[in-house]
Amino acid sequence: MLDVQLKSEGLSEATKAVLDLPGLFRRARNSALRSLGYEVKAELQTQARLATKGGYLDWAPLHPRTPIIARARRSAGGLSWARTRWKRGDKAGLVVQRKGTRTEVFSRLVGGIRYQVDDEDGLVAIGFVNPGARVERWLRMHAQGYETRVTPRKRRFLFAIGFPLKKDTTVLRTPARPWVPKVYEHMRSRIHPRFEGQFWNALNRYREGGGGKN
Repeated sequence: MLDVQLKSEGLSEATKAVLDLPGLFRRARNSALRSLGYEVKAELQTQARLATKGGYLDWAPLHPRTPIIARARRSAGGLSWARTRWKRGDKAGLVVQRKGTRTEVFSRLVGGIRYQVDDEDGLVAIGFVNPGARVERWLRMHAQGYETRVTPRKRRFLFAIGFPLKKDTTVLRTPARPWVPKVYEHMRSRIHPRFEGQFWNALNRYREGGGGKN
């Protein structure tokens, strides 16, 4: 979860003077907060989709076997499709090497980003659908990178799904892929100017009788 709170010291004197007034000013503040939440959400999604294709996140792409491992874990042992060795042809006796086609990281999370506005506190919370400690812990692990020890059981499991390891492979390394903090750092200098622009635009629109969501 990313909380973006507007600090008054980052705003102009003109904005600070009217920001907490009721009526149209309150509506304009609420509108600007929603616009800001949408912009941060969109930036998180866009940069995640560009991360392995030249974006500023600059992530290593998924290992081609990562989707296969994830699928096998979700199957809860029902690996009827798994075959460890070729039965016939030129490859007879060789281990079946399975690779996935998905290379985007966090592709299952990108579409689940949401934002929520607390107009009373001037706070925009951007997070994921059905967030939990497990998701937050998982994101922190990936932000720093981590190692997975190869136990005999894991070695057998990987072999069974077409991912044989060399005998001297004792750990699997997942590279660091920082996401939420890096996007926030990139956008931090733009947050107050963008909010102020949206605030004054909304206020002028309401003064002229224009509608719009609060």
